[in-house]
Amino acid sequence: MKRTMVLAAILAVSMALPAGCAGAARPTVAGPATPTITTPTPTPTSPTSAPAGAAPPTATTTACRPDDGPGGILRALTVEHLADRDRVVFQFHGRGTIPAPRIAYVDKVTEDPSDRPVALLGQAFLTVVFHDARLDTAPIESDPDKVVRYDGPTRLTPRWPLLRELAVAGDFEAVLSFGLGLSHRAGIRTTAPRGAACLILDLS
Repeated sequence: MKRTMVLAAILAVSMALPAGCAGAARPTVAGPATPTITTPTPTPTSPTSAPAGAAPPTATTTACRPDDGPGGILRALTVEHLADRDRVVFQFHGRGTIPAPRIAYVDKVTEDPSDRPVALLGQAFLTVVFHDARLDTAPIESDPDKVVRYDGPTRLTPRWPLLRELAVAGDFEAVLSFGLGLSHRAGIRTTAPRGAACLILDLS
């Protein structure tokens, strides 16, 4: 009888062990997390455009360069609109510094020597007069084939807020004159780069 009871107890325990193991929760081993890579999407940009009505940028015209041409003969006449001023550049042939011109405000610009009025846009008028200067060497050159002439424009009409118009007003007996039409009387500053036979006239 005792043996039978012992065998029954052993059998009960052995049957219970698998059931207990089966009911136990198995630990979950977490693997390394996979990193999430986010590629930023570039934001499209629009090309920058100038404000409506803005004037296109102007090229710089103040590169005064000496040459071996006959001194006192006009080589180039250019204008430039800068942020705070308008600029006129008188470039002559040669390598020496040109004599300082006579610059003055006048009631009206007249031709030299006829004294006929020179029509210019603007409300204020300025004359710039160079001595020992010409548009060509014809008066002093006996060989027509060797005459050096200025072949650029003799009138410029930028119609800027300050500088309205510029014109040659006379070329007589080595006196070369220019008239400027401005919207109003402006401050004047001149610069003569050394050895470049050039005058820079700034108006502001």
